Amino acid sequence: DRHGEYGSLKVASEDLGEGDSEFVDRIIEFSDLKKNRGGDIDIEYLFSLSAADLVAPNLCTIVNLNGMSLEVQEMIAGKLLKKLYDASTTRKIPPFYLFLDEAHLFAGKKQTETCDVVKLFAQEGRKFGANIIIGTQRPQLLDTTIRAQAGTWVVHNLSDIRDIGITISSAEDLSSENKSDISGLDKGESIVCGEAAKGIPLFVKVRKRKTKHGGIGFNPLDFLSEQTVEELQKRKNRILGGKSADELETGKSVYQEMMEPKSSGEYLDEIASLKVRIKDLEDEVSRLKKKVVHIKEGKNIPLIGTDEVVQELQTEIEVWKEKYKYIKEMAEKGEGDMVPFTEDSGALLDLNNRLIEKEAQLKKYKSKYDDALILAEKTLAELKKKGK
Repeated sequence: DRHGEYGSLKVASEDLGEGDSEFVDRIIEFSDLKKNRGGDIDIEYLFSLSAADLVAPNLCTIVNLNGMSLEVQEMIAGKLLKKLYDASTTRKIPPFYLFLDEAHLFAGKKQTETCDVVKLFAQEGRKFGANIIIGTQRPQLLDTTIRAQAGTWVVHNLSDIRDIGITISSAEDLSSENKSDISGLDKGESIVCGEAAKGIPLFVKVRKRKTKHGGIGFNPLDFLSEQTVEELQKRKNRILGGKSADELETGKSVYQEMMEPKSSGEYLDEIASLKVRIKDLEDEVSRLKKKVVHIKEGKNIPLIGTDEVVQELQTEIEVWKEKYKYIKEMAEKGEGDMVPFTEDSGALLDLNNRLIEKEAQLKKYKSKYDDALILAEKTLAELKKKGK
């Protein structure tokens, strides 16, 4: 949502009294809360959440990009779409529809990473339930591959003769005879053609909307009841409260990097910090290893909380892997004033290898711990039997 229009889905239309809409409890809106107070969660936490947090049954997730430069909007859209596409291919999220408004700005004729991801959605997404709806008032500026992949077209009024021509040549079942039809469509009228209306274009008049129009710009909080606002705040706390401090901080750093790319020196500082964290993980694995040995030797080591420690360690490894991956991407692309690594690439490779090694060791010692715990439980059971 480039202009912050879709938060209006939370507010009922004037005809229905301008209170809470029937959809309000199914919407989560991410926005820069300093500029767009009507959002639910600050957009800096967008990448702290998993794909499953963003895509779920009966959930509409809005990413409000209002107030950001087009360059930043494109980076956020590209990274988010890639995350959702990857999650769909591994069935981590249910089938969903992704609506990309003003799509020609994200997937135009200039080839970018974001455009490539949008093409991936258009070409392959349906296989995995990742469906995309492209919204644009300038179809002539849209990537030709994406236009060709459109199964169903919903055509509203267009005035530019080139946009009309491109639409007729791209959409199934439209012909030059429809030129005047397209330019003559009134507000709320459209022509549906393609897979949803095989054989002949279908002229449709859209019902009155149930929600307030967002184009005029307003704060949805001004129209929602106090109880609804409180419930939205509680939901935000539940969502963010389920994440660790490391997960929240990592997501924020990814977002901040998009807003203000770092220099090569700052990236090297990040790598140094990662190496320190790897050392901490090594020490933690070593400590768990000693616990396993003590348990097997029958020493009285308290077991309560060890499962939680292992789980936390697993989470931290995942978080730092993600952070490493992002830094690596930035290094390879040379974002901001950073040049691609040459001699420092060895440090990146070493860091990646260490992460993989620590993950393997953790898995190994977690397995040993589980075996030792089972053995200890069996021994205690035997001792109880003998005591009776």
